[in-house]
Amino acid sequence: MNGRPKGERKEAEEIRLEKGMALLENSLTQEEFQLRPRSGRGTMARSISQSIETQKQITRDLKPQKIRASEASLLSRASFWWMGSIMASLYRDGVRCLFYLSWNKEDEADANVSRLEASWDEELRSRGSGEASLARAMISAYRSSLLRAVVVICVTLSFSFIGSACILRLLLDHISDSQSDTRTGIIFVVSLIVCELLRSFTFSLAWSHNYLNGMRGRAAAMGLLYKKILRLRSLKDKKIGELVNMFSHDGQRVFEAMVNGPFVVGGPFIFLAGLVYLCVLMGAWGMVGIGTYIAVFVIIKFLTDGIEHFRKLAIHLTGQRVALMTEVLTCMKLIKMNGSSSVVVVVVVVVVVAAATVVVVVVVVVVVVVVVVVQ
Repeated sequence: MNGRPKGERKEAEEIRLEKGMALLENSLTQEEFQLRPRSGRGTMARSISQSIETQKQITRDLKPQKIRASEASLLSRASFWWMGSIMASLYRDGVRCLFYLSWNKEDEADANVSRLEASWDEELRSRGSGEASLARAMISAYRSSLLRAVVVICVTLSFSFIGSACILRLLLDHISDSQSDTRTGIIFVVSLIVCELLRSFTFSLAWSHNYLNGMRGRAAAMGLLYKKILRLRSLKDKKIGELVNMFSHDGQRVFEAMVNGPFVVGGPFIFLAGLVYLCVLMGAWGMVGIGTYIAVFVIIKFLTDGIEHFRKLAIHLTGQRVALMTEVLTCMKLIKMNGSSSVVVVVVVVVVVAAATVVVVVVVVVVVVVVVVVQ
């Protein structure tokens, strides 16, 4: 802050004061703005001045903070230690500190949109608009981050396999042996503890990587969609319901794919390791267990297809509901407009009929008077 020019510091101070004033206006109740006869204007003015000074002091005490998720070290990212300062600010200053949080440049929506847009343009040039895939563009844009997440997940699965399948089995065999050595048992226990600690550490680190990738991917996809919609002059045959589905369901699908995708890549690794271990340990009976494992995966595949079918059906029904509500609102506006014009027409007709009736009555009266006079 001290290295900034005076103009920038003054501008930042003015922005913080404006935000503080906005918070003050939202926090003051309606009774505080009403002038009571007993208190007088002077008391009310002093109360507002004191509140403004207090808010200015609070605003001056708050300092801008960055969300350092991408800059944190491995230990800080795995333990989420980088969130400590933000949590402390929330506890100390309340939600006011959220106005001063900012992302790093590589985590902002603009940077991620530019990154995905460049990858998407490359996908269009190489494969054409008919065969271009957003999934390939997303993988190409975040290849390094996804590879890091996959490597961490493979390391996590390795520690899990070594701890549960190898070290734990050796420990159980050591316990069942009547002539076991205490020193060897201690080594097994310490090895199991270290293995579990490393597994927990890498597992938390993997989730941290995946959530950060999911946040970036969702921001990039939604930002790219916003840019596309802003360039369009009309939606043509698209409906509002389809856009709502894109921003809600499809955006969440992108996030879930970026979060859970690396775990799918690590599945075959642990499957092959378990297959070899069971065949060496149990022989042919190990293949029976592997066959059961594969059968369960086939059942899960059918269940997943059913869930996907019902999810698409729900999305379709949501689109129909939004389209129907839009049509109803449009028709209500049309009925209202036509109703107002119909009222005008009815009034004009009534006036014309009344005038014609008056004219007829006058003519009849004149005729009667003339007839009476003539007789």
